Amino acid sequence: MAQSNIFERCGQLARITMLIVGAGAIVCSVFTAYTCDFFEFRTLDGEPWDQLFAPFDNVSSSHVGFFRYSSSAPSSSSNGEYAFGRNCQTYDDWRSLDSESKLFPLSQYASAAAPGAALLAWMINFIEVTCHQAKSLYLLTAFLLLAATILQGCTFLIFSESDFW
Repeated sequence: MAQSNIFERCGQLARITMLIVGAGAIVCSVFTAYTCDFFEFRTLDGEPWDQLFAPFDNVSSSHVGFFRYSSSAPSSSSNGEYAFGRNCQTYDDWRSLDSESKLFPLSQYASAAAPGAALLAWMINFIEVTCHQAKSLYLLTAFLLLAATILQGCTFLIFSESDFW
């Protein structure tokens, strides 16, 4: 009897730890999607490279994010927003999957879906911690966390975009 009580306490402590770590991971994932500093590129000669897709076709360096960017070239649009120390601008539209850039929109979708899957797993875990009765959803939680991990890994498809290397 005492041994099962120890296992229950350890399980409860593990769920609470997962709530704390999961909340931090979700916040970091949202920050990553929100910033315009996921990576930076610069041309070697300092001249704009016209083979990049818009809005990077007329700049010599830029900070690239999933949904925002910041370039060194003056912009004529007024949708700039000062965030994380740079004048970040949102992209005009999400690129369609049939455009010349295929991996960039996939990384955008993955960066939006990963925190969503992690948030669902976090909510299930929160219900298990607070209700103490729903202890059979661990498999669904594990599947959602695995999906969130895979989706977060897919955000690195942006580095495979041939236009950026």
